[in-house]
Amino acid sequence: MNDIDYACDLLKKGEIICLPTETVYGLAADATQDHAVKKIYALKGRPDFNPLISHVSSLEMAEQYGIFSPISRKICKSFWPGPLTIVVPKQKNCKISPIVTANLNTIALRSPDHPIISEIITRIDTPLAAPSANISGTLSPTDISHVQDAFGDNTPFIIDGGPCQIGLESTIIQVIGDNIHILRHGVITETDLKPFANHVFLPSKDTEKTEIIAPGQLLRHYAPQKSLYFDLDNFTKDDGFLAFGTSNIPQNAKSIYQLSETQDLNEAASKLFSGLHMLDHCPIRHIFIAPIPYSGPGIAINDRLKRASYK
Repeated sequence: MNDIDYACDLLKKGEIICLPTETVYGLAADATQDHAVKKIYALKGRPDFNPLISHVSSLEMAEQYGIFSPISRKICKSFWPGPLTIVVPKQKNCKISPIVTANLNTIALRSPDHPIISEIITRIDTPLAAPSANISGTLSPTDISHVQDAFGDNTPFIIDGGPCQIGLESTIIQVIGDNIHILRHGVITETDLKPFANHVFLPSKDTEKTEIIAPGQLLRHYAPQKSLYFDLDNFTKDDGFLAFGTSNIPQNAKSIYQLSETQDLNEAASKLFSGLHMLDHCPIRHIFIAPIPYSGPGIAINDRLKRASYK
């Protein structure tokens, strides 16, 4: 029995597994089995008001569980499979566990662009609830070693797919009328979505009053154990530095991780969590961050860093 056969067998029996996607590694369960989904929340220590994304193999599968408007359908046809999650109303007799949706009347759906998870979903013919394979609120995993560090001896069966290509969680949107609301930033940006709507609304800056209807909306999230800082006023030789480009790197930094010497934002996005994981394991005091442009994938990078540094 190969890894995918074994993974399918475990999922059908109500067990959880770890597997790669193009964004980050996921902790997966059959989204229709209450007891299986509960295992995800328990292992992650995830609050039960924070809903999960249900991963599907196609738009046709998604429409069995969610209600898609013409705009929603057009968006999914353009960006699926890929790093886009859409929040839509649930079908009346939706078979997805209410634990997955945190008892909301909406459901978050995504069709991932990775051969391993896609094949598994197709074989078991049911959506997978699959949040990031880490302890809730901590750094997201983009490599099998990150998953093993997070769960240690409690790590479920895991399929090694190598480093994740994109390295940031999916963009999450909700279509309301003729407008698109971005609920979580990702590599699919406002610019990419503008052709599909009358207006694209960005996440509210008043995050304390934001209703949690999708993952990634908590104030503190994606966080390392060490504190993050965006200015160098208090930098010392005992600190680490997350660099972007070759200028303004402190010469006395104890540890340095380079996101992209050429300041390529896609490269920086793919390496962000690996860099934070590396620095978090170094014998340093704090992690200082180089300025990263607030454009394209840089919007999502800055969002992750802001939430990771929230006190």
